[in-house]
Amino acid sequence: PLNSLGKLVVPNCEAYEQLYPVRFLQHELRCDAAGPGEYRGGSGVLYHAVVEEAAEYAFRGEGQRTPSGYGVHGGGVGASGRVEVIQNGNAWEPPQFATQTVGPAEIKIASPAGGGWGAPARRPVEKVLLDVRNGVVSVGEARRTYKVAIAKDGRSIDAAETRALRGN
Repeated sequence: PLNSLGKLVVPNCEAYEQLYPVRFLQHELRCDAAGPGEYRGGSGVLYHAVVEEAAEYAFRGEGQRTPSGYGVHGGGVGASGRVEVIQNGNAWEPPQFATQTVGPAEIKIASPAGGGWGAPARRPVEKVLLDVRNGVVSVGEARRTYKVAIAKDGRSIDAAETRALRGN
């Protein structure tokens, strides 16, 4: 049985699909979930899997529904996690702590994100640009929270606008 999908274990999707009756439809970093900061928190991960047979699941959801990645020294809070099970066309949220049999079903997981450290506007602009390019921070969040303007090409920094946003 697949029992480690959301417990901070990064699954090797191809190996899991060979070993277990599961197909991964999505496995990627979350966008705009990380707690902003000079040192931003971890983004968390999105999973969407189809489990083709019933299995017993141990649900542990410390970061589910309530943020668990708190920011410090001016850093922001990371997004809380969430789990959704879709079974026979009905979507439901499992309990935070339980053991129960589920499946066949689709399971969607957004793992909790970490909190940031330090003021987001102090994050180096090159790191913010890299976060945008990697899909961890959106162009809008870069501007709003990190005070970094991304050029229209989406691949470079608008230096004049960033200086104005950051007041330097």
